[in-house]
Amino acid sequence: MSTERFADRFRYFKGQAQQLRGVQQLLNAIAASDQGSTILDEQAPWALPYSEQPPAPAGGLDPRGSEEVGMAGPQKPAPVQPDDSYLLVNDRDEDMEAYDHRGQLLWKIPCLARDQGADTDLSHTNTDTPPGLYKLGKLYTDVEQNPNPPCSDTAMGYGWYSFDMEELEGHEAAHGRAGIMLHSSGSACGWPGAWAPQQPLHPTLGCIRLHNADLRDKVLDARRDPSMWGKFNAGLEGSAWYLQQLHLTFQRRLENSRSVELLGESVREILASAPDLALVPAGHDPGAYAEGHPWCGLPARGST
Repeated sequence: MSTERFADRFRYFKGQAQQLRGVQQLLNAIAASDQGSTILDEQAPWALPYSEQPPAPAGGLDPRGSEEVGMAGPQKPAPVQPDDSYLLVNDRDEDMEAYDHRGQLLWKIPCLARDQGADTDLSHTNTDTPPGLYKLGKLYTDVEQNPNPPCSDTAMGYGWYSFDMEELEGHEAAHGRAGIMLHSSGSACGWPGAWAPQQPLHPTLGCIRLHNADLRDKVLDARRDPSMWGKFNAGLEGSAWYLQQLHLTFQRRLENSRSVELLGESVREILASAPDLALVPAGHDPGAYAEGHPWCGLPARGST
């Protein structure tokens, strides 16, 4: 795999010289490892699907399912393009689901879209988020301007990051509302509790609220590089094997690294997830089975 193709998987860092130097160092470390040629072989069967991008569905995307039956929401499909992401908020279930442009589920995180007033009233500033179709607008990067700010109404109310939400169906204006946002934190958490990565979720004045860390690690990355969730589209088992091999390589070469520890925690979380466990035959260790990925010429996962 060329330097350019490897760097393409980290397009989030485009134009950031220091981060790109780190990407180059990562490439060099992988190439020098005993598994380097396998991990970086772009023509390997596991690597080829990573660059494939099926077209967006004709007529737009509406991934709502049985969980949303009977709930108010968008009146039309979203006009998605290849590499777009679709964020579906279900306040009844208190979650946000992300889908790629094909309607493939990417992740689910806790979320609130409720008010501090009556559920049936959408006309006041302290009532529910007007249901409908929106797109993310201007981004406010407060935590990047000051990672450790003093207590303020803005820091407590909006958190690390926040987005303006631009309505596409007029529901906000129809109820005399304006200024609906997607943000984190929460004044009810107090200070410094509102600035914590996983601060408690409390109702807003009609905006959508996430945990600080989830907004940064999920929504923000998808906004800055919408194609990032499609880069590793070779399946859960392929991504698990790839990340596991990276972790094993870094463990040998970067002892006592906190970053390597964090990567290991993420890999173990993936391997312990219900979707991954469903691929592993009974009696097999998920970690050991991940190393036997069929793309490596070993027994197929999900088979006996």
